[in-house]
Order: sequence, then C-alpha cells, then structure tokens
Amino acid sequence: HTQAKLGMCLDAKGNPPANVAAYRDSDAQVTTVNLSAAVTSGDLCKLYNIGSKRASRLLSVLRDETREDSKTAEDFLKSLDNGHKALATALKHRNNQGKWAYLGQVWSGSTPASAQAPAPAAPAPAPAPGSGSGSGSGSGSGSG
Repeated sequence: HTQAKLGMCLDAKGNPPANVAAYRDSDAQVTTVNLSAAVTSGDLCKLYNIGSKRASRLLSVLRDETREDSKTAEDFLKSLDNGHKALATALKHRNNQGKWAYLGQVWSGSTPASAQAPAPAAPAPAPAPGSGSGSGSGSGSGSG
C-alpha cells in the first residue's frame, strides 16, 4: 500500500503542531517571506510578480532601508513609493497580501483610505444630434 508524507514544521522537540490553529501559525511562518537584510533573492522570487531582476533590486533597497525610518510594513511601503514605485506596486498586489512581513509585521493589505480607486474621469460627451450616427426609421435588412 501507499504511504504519503506531509511536509510540516515540527517544534523544537520534533513534535507536530498540537491543533489546527498551531498548524496554521507554523504554516504562515514558513510561507511568509520576511523582508529583512537576511532575506535571499530566492525567497523574494516566491512573491507574486517579483522576478530575479526585481528581487535583486529589492535586496539592495532592503539593505539600505533597514537603516532608519521604516518601523512598520506600511512605513516601508511608503518609503518604497518615493523611489521604487514598481517594487511597492508589486508588493502591494493582492496576490502578495499575507505573503510577506517587514520587521515581523505581516502585510495583509492596504488601509481602506489608500486602497480606494481614484475617482472616475468625467464621462465622454454624447455625440451631437444630427451627426449622422443616430438611428433612422429603420428599414433594416430583410428578405421580401
């Protein structure tokens, strides 16, 4: 008969998680990419829309960024918006929600105010009457 093995993180004593909640916590720790100076390019490529080129750029930004102002994931994204908009956009993508953390804080999506779409542009003006594109009496096509 066949025996399957499940990939699962074990605790320090080598025991599996005690319950479903503990399993989910351990699974999140494994699948979440922690954006820190110790992250690798391979780790970053696990994120949606981050290829090797963006991963190397993000690595250099992270090495510079772990220096100062960014205390939260939102602060980090704001600092990226200033000089590295494409990286910020890729990290903010909905497929990356809950997939990365900055300083231990998992980013779960934008705040409602920053997530709103911009207001739609004014609708195009209607064509002027008598421009020839209106509907006529409609003899239509048909067989007689």
